[in-house]
Amino acid sequence: LAFLGELPGKRIEELTCWVDECCERHGGGAMELRLDELGYWPSPGIAWLGCSEPVPALRQLAEALRRIPPRLGVRAERRDFVPHVTLFRGVTEPPPAPVTAPDFPFRQAIVTLFESEPVRGGVRYRPVAEWDLASAPGPPHISS
Repeated sequence: LAFLGELPGKRIEELTCWVDECCERHGGGAMELRLDELGYWPSPGIAWLGCSEPVPALRQLAEALRRIPPRLGVRAERRDFVPHVTLFRGVTEPPPAPVTAPDFPFRQAIVTLFESEPVRGGVRYRPVAEWDLASAPGPPHISS
């Protein structure tokens, strides 16, 4: 929903409070998506599956999360929001067009805050906290 870049560790608690507020105000429960579009980003070499018609509530939540308060000392990435599931990384040429158009129902019920850690040969994403959009508002589940 939003890529925030580098954040000092001491700001994680403030960030989780900010995400909690955004999910409470803009989450609106679990969202039903239809993954029906195959895409390719050549620069990062990513093949993905996404939505030809994004759910407005998901776009609103993404926009809210990108308006991160300046006091946290980071700025959200400004690329257009494209809801997607990454299928492959390191793809050097566009994948062939599918014989049959994709059409997968997808239920977006969880928002997860990940920390990216550089590792040999790439990046590992470690979950830090998550919010259940389908449940009543409340504090996030913090990973240990």
